[in-house]
Amino acid sequence: GTMTRRNVERLLRVADPSGGMPDKEVDLLDPHFQAPPDGSEPLVEGSPVRVSPDCTVKDAYLLMKVAESDGVLYVTDRGILQG
Repeated sequence: GTMTRRNVERLLRVADPSGGMPDKEVDLLDPHFQAPPDGSEPLVEGSPVRVSPDCTVKDAYLLMKVAESDGVLYVTDRGILQG
């Protein structure tokens, strides 16, 4: 899946509010992060793997490697498919 930097920071505040456990493991596949029960914005977008138009080729490549992508990335701008 994918996350914005803002959502990474929000997730860290939720998972470890005091900041006292820097090595805390977080399961990003937890359904509560992808579909919060309170109806708020999801912290993790499960799929498809997507990047913004200003994403570098290097970052896109690394994302595909980490996400074990099938080689397809969707380029979106504010949720609208660009390519």
